[in-house]
Amino acid sequence: MGILKQALRRIGDRSRGAILLGWALLIPIVYLGPVALSRFDPAAPLTVGICTVLALAVVVLYWRTRVLDRVGQGFRGAAPLLLGLAVVAYTAVSLTLAHQRWATFSPHLSQLGIFAQSSWTTLHGHFFANTHETVDGSLASHFGLHFSPTLLLLVPLYAVWPSPLSLMAAQALAVALSVVPLYLLLRPRAGSLGGALLAVGLLGVPVLAHAGHNDFHDTTFLPVLLLTALWALETGRWRVFIAAAVAALGVREDAGLVFVMLGLYAGVRGWGWKRAGLIAAAGAAWFLVASRAIIPRFESPGLWMDAQGFVGYHLGRWGGTPLEVAGAFLSRPVDLLRDILARDRLHYVYGLLQPTLFLPVPGNPAWIMGVPQLAINVLSEHQYMRQVLKYYAIIPALFAFVATARTAARLAGSRRRPERAAAGPAVALVVLMGLLPALVLNRPPEPRSSPPAASARAVLDLVPPDAAVYAPVGLYPHLANRECMAVWESLGERILMAEERARYDWIVLWPEGDPPGEPRDARLADALAEDTGYRRVDGFAPLLVYRRR
Repeated sequence: MGILKQALRRIGDRSRGAILLGWALLIPIVYLGPVALSRFDPAAPLTVGICTVLALAVVVLYWRTRVLDRVGQGFRGAAPLLLGLAVVAYTAVSLTLAHQRWATFSPHLSQLGIFAQSSWTTLHGHFFANTHETVDGSLASHFGLHFSPTLLLLVPLYAVWPSPLSLMAAQALAVALSVVPLYLLLRPRAGSLGGALLAVGLLGVPVLAHAGHNDFHDTTFLPVLLLTALWALETGRWRVFIAAAVAALGVREDAGLVFVMLGLYAGVRGWGWKRAGLIAAAGAAWFLVASRAIIPRFESPGLWMDAQGFVGYHLGRWGGTPLEVAGAFLSRPVDLLRDILARDRLHYVYGLLQPTLFLPVPGNPAWIMGVPQLAINVLSEHQYMRQVLKYYAIIPALFAFVATARTAARLAGSRRRPERAAAGPAVALVVLMGLLPALVLNRPPEPRSSPPAASARAVLDLVPPDAAVYAPVGLYPHLANRECMAVWESLGERILMAEERARYDWIVLWPEGDPPGEPRDARLADALAEDTGYRRVDGFAPLLVYRRR
């Protein structure tokens, strides 16, 4: 019997080792292939070369030695420590980077301003309202665009720590904690150490690696909730599933579309089509009820878009309602295929799947849960939806990695072969080597120039806390704790009209920060030079500060 087990182990090791070898060799193919090189990065060859060599070294160690066995056995109980360190490190680094952006008045924190002002106004009698999502500077509830009751849980935190950085800290922690339910999903097959390494790899997916500090967005709270729901579903913990599902659906109404696909996934996985149908139907019903019945109750005339216009805004050439869009897809398949195969859209999909070496599609059906958001991103008329580091990519990237990690876990813990302690760590390390080039090569774009920090801080000291202010977008998070705050990105040219700007006690301009060929503050400065209702306050160059008389 011992000889038979040893023979089976050798056969299993060779088979698994051969698959690992193929996995490692995918790294240079995916990162140095024609599509990848069409956007060549000088750092690519060296980065990919190092990661490939390290992945091959892992394969050799697994195939020819017992080093990884000793590592797997020796660190089997270290998984909680590894996960804890990952959570703490990710949260701390993200908050540090967010603070740097905050301190330098980065214009990339406009979403943070929205949610900070919404939290502050909730504490002061206006239900989750802000002035950035309106075109006329009026206060309007964010719920008129997205129904997000789960985010109200952040309001008590804001009451204790009334700074936008409190929201960034909560966001970073939420993203970091997503490794915990993923670990619980992977541990039965990948083992303790292998499961922990794979789970931590989630924080190396480029869009998730940067999600904690890039800006604040509601979508960043979905990974931990969706993964918790998936784990609870697979383990039959229905109370946990319901709690996580309700919380996820309360982050954004379009999370209902993820649950539609989760129902399909449950059916494919053999958990019963009745149960699967209930999950899918509940997700679809929530999406329709929230978007058609609840959100309209919070609509305001000033909002830049209503919930009914979401489909038309993104998919206008296909129709203004989901039914019209579906009909257009069926009646114009050639046009649909032409859109999907457009070069920029293919590059986007390639960039999303590159970190997982395209293994989700054949490996595990979990990727289907990201399909609705991926379809919206690909077919949207707006290019910003197709940025691999933008928060709109979080859900497709999340489930692409989940599918890859589950494929790796299945390989590590196949029921058909005797287990080895080395299998989980070996497979996990190869997956991490496949992720690393994407993390190195997908860097956030260079930030737009920010207002000089010294001048901006001086303005903050000058403006009273209850004054109505118009200022550059980089100052928005710093001035969000008030009922009236406006930026060009929301008002646009309306601010050039005397009757519109008269509502602001202070107007802060930065003409040097105008986009090339698009004078904004420069035009407003010219208008204010002739406006007798305001007087110039000197001493803040290059910022121009005006106070209403």
